[in-house]
Amino acid sequence: MRYFCISVFLFFCFSITLHVAAEDQYNVLELMKDAKPIEQRYFVDAIINTPYKVVSVVPYYYSSSSEKLIELPKIAKIYNNHLSFEFYQSLEKSPYLFLHIVYGPDFVMERNSEGVCYVPIKSAVILNQIPCNTETTAKYLLSLSLVDDVKNKALFSKDLIKKWFELNRLPQTQSWQNYQAILVFLLSHVSQKPEYVKVNLPSKYLESMGRIVIDLNHKFLLRKRLLLNDFENILQKEDKSLVNIGYLILSSFDSLKEQHSKQLSFVNEHPAYLEDFFSGLASFTLSDPESMSVPNIKVKDDFVYFERWPWITKVTYAVDDSDYKEVIGNKIKFGLDAVNIHIKPYGLKGRFLSSVVQVGLDNESKR
Repeated sequence: MRYFCISVFLFFCFSITLHVAAEDQYNVLELMKDAKPIEQRYFVDAIINTPYKVVSVVPYYYSSSSEKLIELPKIAKIYNNHLSFEFYQSLEKSPYLFLHIVYGPDFVMERNSEGVCYVPIKSAVILNQIPCNTETTAKYLLSLSLVDDVKNKALFSKDLIKKWFELNRLPQTQSWQNYQAILVFLLSHVSQKPEYVKVNLPSKYLESMGRIVIDLNHKFLLRKRLLLNDFENILQKEDKSLVNIGYLILSSFDSLKEQHSKQLSFVNEHPAYLEDFFSGLASFTLSDPESMSVPNIKVKDDFVYFERWPWITKVTYAVDDSDYKEVIGNKIKFGLDAVNIHIKPYGLKGRFLSSVVQVGLDNESKR
């Protein structure tokens, strides 16, 4: 009888334990269902480094790991280009802050220019001086011209941001800086000259300039060169008041060159290329071998990595004596028996300079 009572007592205790455990598990699941990601408070106290007066800013939060892109509230109260605000976002890897800025000299308040730039977020407090000028905006517009879906009206998209990051990884060469400077000098000239206060752009500033850059890039891809006549015809197609821009830029060339001497050091040291272009004496062409082959080649593990210039539309490769295949993306996989990787870049009108990457020595150490 005594053992029977003990057994009943133990069974009763065990039943209560199971019941409590089940209730606890249910409560935990309920709590997990209602749980929200931990949010980080970010505080921005930055100076926008630009020669123009900033009127307003629309910030965007972007994470390159999750590709999450969120538009934050517009900032309209800005004094002496000082940007101060806070926002909350869930913790993400590799976050960035993108800025869409409306700015312009004091005399261009009826039709402001627009700039675009970004800064990596490295801590919860962002105290950077953020460069946002016609040079950063020119790269944004070039990125826009390289996105497949150019009809997408979104100011930012994950594909556009990826292209922008790729352009910023490109090495600085004479041809690459000359190409950028044509756009940078155009944007600076239109933004700074009082006669363009009443310019009648058919749509918003960035949309109009984006169409101009897309047409310029397409023209260069078709011919591997760009004439001053092509440049001016494309501008006048967008607005008839944009006439004789080549001559007008040339007349203020020294000032523009000095203004962008840090970002475009090759142009500052060798200005004759662009002086000849804006005067109509010579077309813009690629002038150095580095700009005619795939840049930033490196070998890591079983891959060859590289980047693409904006004028490269296709890349093929061959491992040793095998047939050439088109590269999808910016990396090539090879096997342990590979010795040389042959890389051929193409534009719309023919091939650029080939590269040969030796991988045989690395493979010997792996065997």
